[in-house]
Amino acid sequence: MKTGILKPVFKTVFKRKETKIFLLFSAYPLILLIATFFKSAFMNLNADKGSLSFIEFFQAMLSVQYQMALPLIALFYLVVTVFRDEIKRGYLFLYKDISKKKIFNAKIQSLSMVYIIYLFALFLFSMFVYYVRLIQFDYTSKTFFPVGADNIAYVVVGILGVILVTVVGILVVANLSLLTINSVAVVGGIVFVLVSTISKYFATLSWLFPNSYTEIYEKFGFGSSMILMLVLFIIYAAVLTSIGKHFFKKLEY
Repeated sequence: MKTGILKPVFKTVFKRKETKIFLLFSAYPLILLIATFFKSAFMNLNADKGSLSFIEFFQAMLSVQYQMALPLIALFYLVVTVFRDEIKRGYLFLYKDISKKKIFNAKIQSLSMVYIIYLFALFLFSMFVYYVRLIQFDYTSKTFFPVGADNIAYVVVGILGVILVTVVGILVVANLSLLTINSVAVVGGIVFVLVSTISKYFATLSWLFPNSYTEIYEKFGFGSSMILMLVLFIIYAAVLTSIGKHFFKKLEY
């Protein structure tokens, strides 16, 4: 796809107020920083002495953000506005000379880029909180990575799993937004998140969601879990993108 198509679409997506609201949630670690100055159980971190490395803290922040309702509602609402609102308002007419498949790809790529910006911002905020404040507490190891290859591998699988399942969630909501109203599409995305969150407690379901592959890692090791997780993601992405393009192509300008 030509970058000339992606650039204006991304600029339009990035300028949306929904994008700004979603990106604000990347500052979530700052709430933890503030909470550490008060003697309260609210957002209290529990870990063994000297056990919490930075990357484990980042994984925790990423996982909490995935399990919280508000950040994902903001993200999914952004997705439906990028697709459904432009359909309702007739903005697709502006792209009438461009292939609808290219438009669909540009929208998905733009949303993925917004998510990458969010991840980068969350990483920086987490690093700031960890190295400025949390290293003063004895439960931190004051290191970037945890000790031991197994622990590092577990964190990598955990972080990548949450990222991949979130991208799948974006594709799910994008497809739903082409078929139904905004509220139903967002609720459908939240249901997807809830099912993926509890999937690790069920042996069969855990194979179907990338964020549950930390459980599979413990049984089959790093290499197998990574390959299976990436193959699963590619299948999801290919199928959902194909379905999305099919329905998007049928839209009238």
